[in-house]
Amino acid sequence: MLPMKHHRFEVSGPSGTALTVHFRPNARAKRLILKIDPKTGDPVVIAPSLRDAKAAEKFVKAKADWLEKQLLRQPEAVSFAPGTTIPVQGVPHELTLPPGRGRTGLIDGPPAQLASPGSEVTFGDRVERYLRLMAREKISERTDIHAARLR
Repeated sequence: MLPMKHHRFEVSGPSGTALTVHFRPNARAKRLILKIDPKTGDPVVIAPSLRDAKAAEKFVKAKADWLEKQLLRQPEAVSFAPGTTIPVQGVPHELTLPPGRGRTGLIDGPPAQLASPGSEVTFGDRVERYLRLMAREKISERTDIHAARLR
């Protein structure tokens, strides 16, 4: 039988909510670590070894109230789908999927739009890539301004 690399277990939170926690052994870990995975938003407990699974489960049960509070603090996931309205530089923009081909871009006017022509399957990825590029440009501009000020 192959060793189980990733294991999940359920813990009941103080309000009775069932919380699914991912168990990940990591040989570099020196102690048990409970965290929220920034990419998935799922709770993860990291242990030095696979043998620590029972201790990890006990640890998570002891920290169930903290875990539930952290999960409640997580922001609501935003879906980049046509028709969704998201803020872009503080202005609400409707995500649109115009027919044909072209580049993703902002369209001024009532209502302000972020249009991304192309396949609906890759719509969310195109919008995310555009927003990341826009953020990188803005951060770079601001960094240059502050660097010049600080010399």
